[in-house]
Amino acid sequence: MSAYEKLSLVVALFSLVAAAGAAIYAGKAIERATAANKISEASLRFQVLVPALTEYMSADMYIAIGQLWSFYKTDPATLQERYKQQRMIDAQLGSELAGAAYVDFAKGTIDYSRRKVGQFYGMLTSIYDEGGSQRKWI
Repeated sequence: MSAYEKLSLVVALFSLVAAAGAAIYAGKAIERATAANKISEASLRFQVLVPALTEYMSADMYIAIGQLWSFYKTDPATLQERYKQQRMIDAQLGSELAGAAYVDFAKGTIDYSRRKVGQFYGMLTSIYDEGGSQRKWI
């Protein structure tokens, strides 16, 4: 074996060791990137879920849910007709009001409660669909 062949063999071995080291380093970098991504996703879920929890615990949501349940329990069979009638009554009463008085009135209507609870539920389902939380929590 000539000196050139020995030198080529030594360089090849060094290259092999360097490639193995780079592969190990790349593997560790991927692990760190995966961990950082999980932390980022958890932080994002936290940023979304905390306001959702705060809204759920609000007095407005409590009142809206209570109003909808009592409206439903009156007679579930006639729910759709009663809802349409109530919206017409609310529209007539609300048409006489303006400005802040109308806003306060509108917040007490069954339609406002339905929209508030519906939008909240829509947000929860979108969080679930994106993998943001487990179904048992929602």
